[in-house]
Amino acid sequence: MTYLPAYAVSLGIERTRAAYLISIIGIANVVGRPVAGLITDCMSIPSIWLYSCALVLGAATNFGFALCSSYYLLAACAGIFGFCMGVVVSMRTIVLAEQMGVESLTESFGVVALFQGISFTVWPPIAGGMIDEFKSSRPPFWLTAGMYSIAAICTLCAGWLNKKRVGKEIL
Repeated sequence: MTYLPAYAVSLGIERTRAAYLISIIGIANVVGRPVAGLITDCMSIPSIWLYSCALVLGAATNFGFALCSSYYLLAACAGIFGFCMGVVVSMRTIVLAEQMGVESLTESFGVVALFQGISFTVWPPIAGGMIDEFKSSRPPFWLTAGMYSIAAICTLCAGWLNKKRVGKEIL
């Protein structure tokens, strides 16, 4: 999302309005966190499904960013993306505990944090290089969408495999 305001400016949106897109993501992120808890508690939706749905919607909004041509469409995508990332952040620990076991939570969270830190460090220069190479801000959004899609698929597969494994242990 580092390049979202610059992308908006390249579409002809004034700089101050473009900067608000980051605020929209942040506000929606804060809203998404408690809503995720309410959804899993009140609607009895498995946390891994909510987590995976948020990743899928995060992927869709990244594709959406690349297709948007107006401020209001970008703002809508920013709001949805921020909300989804709030869900992802708030559900991560719960999903890890359910999938890996509470006894492995420290180690599994550490591995996730390690890879997240690496990606947060490496991704901005890669995205900048893509923008320079392709003379467009769209390719980083496409690649990000692809990565979120892969994460959603892997999460769903892990949940399915874990459910299958737990079912065999009960028998």
